[in-house]
Amino acid sequence: MRSQFLFFIFLFSLSLISSCGQKRKDLNFLEKAYSKAESNPVDALKLLDSIVDPEKSLNRSQYMRYLVVNTLLKHRNYLDIENDTLIFIAADFYKKNQKNAEQVALAYFYAGTVLRQQKKYDLAMQYFKNAEPFAQKSSNNEIIGLVEYNSGDLLAEQGSYEKALIKYSLSSHHYHNSPEKKAYSLSSIGRMYLLLNYPDSAFLYFNESLQLAEKIKNNTLLRHVAESLSVAYEQANNYRESYKYLRYSLSHNTDSKRSSRYNLNFALLFKKWGLGDSTKYYAGKLKKDLNTTDDKYLKASILNFMTNYEKSNKNISAAFNYQTQRIAIIMEIMKERENQSVFKIEQKYNYEQIRKEYYKSLSTRQGFIIILLCCCITVGVLFLIYRAKQKSIQSKISNKIATLTGMKDDLESLVQKKQTDLRREILWRFDITKKFLKLNNEIKRLGKSHTDSGILLKQFNAIVYGNYSQDEQWEIIHQAFKQARPGYSQKIKTLFPELNDTEFRIAILTYAEFSIKEIAIILKQSPNTVQTRRTSLRKKLGIENGGDIAFFIDQSLD
Repeated sequence: MRSQFLFFIFLFSLSLISSCGQKRKDLNFLEKAYSKAESNPVDALKLLDSIVDPEKSLNRSQYMRYLVVNTLLKHRNYLDIENDTLIFIAADFYKKNQKNAEQVALAYFYAGTVLRQQKKYDLAMQYFKNAEPFAQKSSNNEIIGLVEYNSGDLLAEQGSYEKALIKYSLSSHHYHNSPEKKAYSLSSIGRMYLLLNYPDSAFLYFNESLQLAEKIKNNTLLRHVAESLSVAYEQANNYRESYKYLRYSLSHNTDSKRSSRYNLNFALLFKKWGLGDSTKYYAGKLKKDLNTTDDKYLKASILNFMTNYEKSNKNISAAFNYQTQRIAIIMEIMKERENQSVFKIEQKYNYEQIRKEYYKSLSTRQGFIIILLCCCITVGVLFLIYRAKQKSIQSKISNKIATLTGMKDDLESLVQKKQTDLRREILWRFDITKKFLKLNNEIKRLGKSHTDSGILLKQFNAIVYGNYSQDEQWEIIHQAFKQARPGYSQKIKTLFPELNDTEFRIAILTYAEFSIKEIAIILKQSPNTVQTRRTSLRKKLGIENGGDIAFFIDQSLD
């Protein structure tokens, strides 16, 4: 009996020693994983995954640190952390236990990062703000720079470019010992200056970032900064430099999936540059890319370019086909966003909590089978509720799509009818005007006296136009335009007050799709003069050379 008792004591002691050894081992894995997070995040995540049951093998404080490091490493490895809701438990824990400022700052920061991926930007910014004082208190420049840089990103996404600029500048200052991160911060500063319309400052910071990237020989960073420089020069209408840096960016690209994006950038650049053959070449490439790319956002951008490209080439049928495809892609994107419901996130969070509670009760309770069955039933009921809600959402989306499609068809029909009526009305006025001018020239050719010609012309005016004289023909056509497009004439005059009378008339007639020769007859000017005035009109409106004036006016009025 005594020997049996001693045997059980031995087994208990052995299990206790084994348990303590495992705890020390798991804690060692946690410390090593955190120390390798910056230099080798892939291996660090593998080390952390070696901890089989962290909640049992680590104490409460260590487990909270484990939750923070787990989210940190997933983010460093570019994994999805949208559903890592356990980080909020860690944030609440560190809210009450603020001894380690570095851990508190990281807990708040990664909780904010999860919220940012969930598109809850206001809450994310609040967590970032909570992280800032603890980051400063930790005196760790890497963490301070991390919080400031991501705060800048969030502000930039919301359009607060001046505030974002301040955050990026702070991150650049704190990243003085990290050239790669400093280069990204400088590039972001340049991007903000570009959005704020300070191109000189933008070029300064982009070039500084590029020099840093070349110094550390980071291809990904070089590609990123060169692409930003290309955009900056394009906006400054320096297309040659824009092309140079876009080619430089492409030379450092190692991701074949980005080739479609480069084709789109080249096509957009050459179109603005006015290089028709090059634009046509990349438009052909984009047609092929539509069948290979899986990125719906990129596909929507390509379809938008192809729509405008075919429209500029007067290929209305192809343009309408691309526009229809683009609308379908946008609908798919909207449907995907609709399906990312809050209910799904809460269900994931509840499941994690139930699983943790189950493992905790496993060592102390014998009725684990009953608990498991209850959990299965609960999940089953929740799943049925979820499926019912999803069907309801899909039905609503289908109804919305049908309604929008009907509205689109009605609008297109109305616009087409109005354009046809406008053209018919103005062409009728214009046809009479041309006949009158021909009659006037014929009378002069036959050598009639000035008096006889004047009398004959007045009689003709009286027959055709009533009391209107020849000088009032523009007003007749203008009135026809006003009747076909009520309010458009006044809107154009209000929106572009810098146009003189002649430029205003040319804008109206161009919008009504009159050719240069037709405009020249109406305004009694030579075609060359009309062409020169149209070029001047484009400059005043800020349209690139050869740009579509009618399309620009439509966009401005919308």
